[in-house]
Amino acid sequence: MPHIRQATPLDLHAMAVMKDAAWCESYADLLPADVLAGLSSRRPGVVAHWESRMLDGGYFWVAEDAAGIAGLSHAGAARDAEAGIALELEMLYLRDRVKGTGLGQALLHTTIGDADAYLWVLEGNERAIAFYRREGFVPDGGIQDVRGLPGIREIRMVRRAGAEAD
Repeated sequence: MPHIRQATPLDLHAMAVMKDAAWCESYADLLPADVLAGLSSRRPGVVAHWESRMLDGGYFWVAEDAAGIAGLSHAGAARDAEAGIALELEMLYLRDRVKGTGLGQALLHTTIGDADAYLWVLEGNERAIAFYRREGFVPDGGIQDVRGLPGIREIRMVRRAGAEAD
């Protein structure tokens, strides 16, 4: 099992590279090829945004194995007042090589524990939706376009502390 630790600013570039790779592996059937091909051009902005979040006290978590960063996660204060929950799981990404190993669950629990939380997941990402259902999240009817990708939608899933997992 990869080792989970709190990320530092020195990890930011490798985290962004890992996120791009995870998107290419996970979203090949869900996002247009040109979006996936252009991920690296967005990397400097992603790194700057994450650095700002860290400097504001945000925690990011990375999971490392012998091949490098295999997973990353981050949660923060809710950006969606209508969700009625104060904590948002903003990201949880895994490389294909570690999916199905329990790392996703370990990162989720490290990041948000059993707290009330919500997240946005790509519509049609059935593997992720099933994972979150097992962790007690359920769709609440919220739907939005992915920022910067009109026509690509996400659904909101929420979990209340103590919710029964599917």
